[in-house]
Amino acid sequence: MKNLAEMGRRAKKAAENLALASSGEKDRGLAAIAAGADGLIIEVHNDPAHALCDGPQSLRPEKFAGMMEKIRAIRPYADRSFTTGVSLS
Repeated sequence: MKNLAEMGRRAKKAAENLALASSGEKDRGLAAIAAGADGLIIEVHNDPAHALCDGPQSLRPEKFAGMMEKIRAIRPYADRSFTTGVSLS
């Protein structure tokens, strides 16, 4: 089990990287990655205004590429371990 000081350092670094990467966007995807999510489902479309469905929530390819850069910056600092101290077996 990791010690609390190390977990605190990793959480602080993830938060710092999230703040640097988000540039004011309300991006729950980045927060999910920082919190340790294993994946995201992201709609991408070349012309969201003319998409047959989900256009308003779709990212343009260049915006998606930018988001992936941010995810790559955050991912190494995300702590995916979680221990309750209680055996589930």
